Formats: sequence, C-alpha cells, structure tokens
Amino acid sequence: NKRYEGEVAVRYLIMYGLGRFLIDGMRVNLVDLGWISLHQAAGLGLFIIGLSTWLVMYFKKKNGKKIR
Repeated sequence: NKRYEGEVAVRYLIMYGLGRFLIDGMRVNLVDLGWISLHQAAGLGLFIIGLSTWLVMYFKKKNGKKIR
C-alpha cells in the first residue's frame, strides 16, 4: 500500500543498506576502515540516507505538506 511517491525506492534503500551491512559483516574483508569494512560503511551510508529520507517524507505527510 503506497502512501507517497518514492516510498518503494526509499524502503528498498533502507532494506538493501541494512542487509548489505549485516551480510558484509560475515564476509572476509580485504579493506578495513578500522572497526568497519568499506562495504559495511557503504551499506550503513545507504541505510542512513534511506532512513533520513523516509523520516522527512513521513513528517511532511504527517504535517499535511505535499510531498513531491
């Protein structure tokens, strides 16, 4: 049940980022950035971008503003 334009894309970004972060944590990584691998950082970044976009869209809709 789509509530606004772009909701499917935002949900995909959230789920893909979270899945990539978790799965890449189990892999043998060649490039580490300290406590996190490069691929986990990419997954975490996608998750954060998706979640923040979803929150903005949610609160705009809740306040009655039109989402473009």
